[in-house]
Amino acid sequence: MHTSHFRPVMLLAILIPLLITSVGYYLMFANTGSKSQNVAESFTDVQDSIFAYKMIDEPDSSTQEPEKGFGIGEISLYLSLLLGCVAFLWFYLRSSLVWVAIISIPIFFSLWAAITLGISIIPFYLVSLLFAVLFALLVRYLFFWPSILRFRMVLCSIVGAALLTLYYRGIFWVTSQECVPSWWSSVATNSLIAMIFITFGLSMADLIILRKEISEANKEKRRRALADEDDNNAD
Repeated sequence: MHTSHFRPVMLLAILIPLLITSVGYYLMFANTGSKSQNVAESFTDVQDSIFAYKMIDEPDSSTQEPEKGFGIGEISLYLSLLLGCVAFLWFYLRSSLVWVAIISIPIFFSLWAAITLGISIIPFYLVSLLFAVLFALLVRYLFFWPSILRFRMVLCSIVGAALLTLYYRGIFWVTSQECVPSWWSSVATNSLIAMIFITFGLSMADLIILRKEISEANKEKRRRALADEDDNNAD
């Protein structure tokens, strides 16, 4: 049903996941008194700090300077943009430009992370690029796999959460951060929540796009049928 011809409705594959992820983040964390870009003194001080990266080379805490980091909001929006672009370019448009998106979006995210955290961009980008490719393959070959359409949200959320958890492990590895074993169960849980929002957004967008394409196909079929009828009457 999907074609390679651009239609404005296809942009919903990018916009709806971003919107639902933003709303989902707000509903979950807006009333906690914390903001996603703020990192507490420990990973358990605020609910969304589970997605935060904590610098270990910061000055002594007695200086009362805020630590640098990013939270669940930034990670979720980055992934929703990446996965939405993959769905739009790779599945709907069938365009090789998807590889431009897969390469460039992690570049911008890594630049932002390097400026925010003061870390080396190259290792961070390489890890981000690796997992961007894995997430792209997840969307193209699992999310849009016809045999699992009824269960794709559940399966993709679980697999995506596993990838996201490993992504965090990769970030900690390239930045030489200490990994607390008890922390990873919370990471996996919050990764699953983030992926549920994203895959729900992708599912909603795909449903709307599919219905629009079916409607247009039916209109075109009816138009051709009427045209053939007029031709027969003319004969």
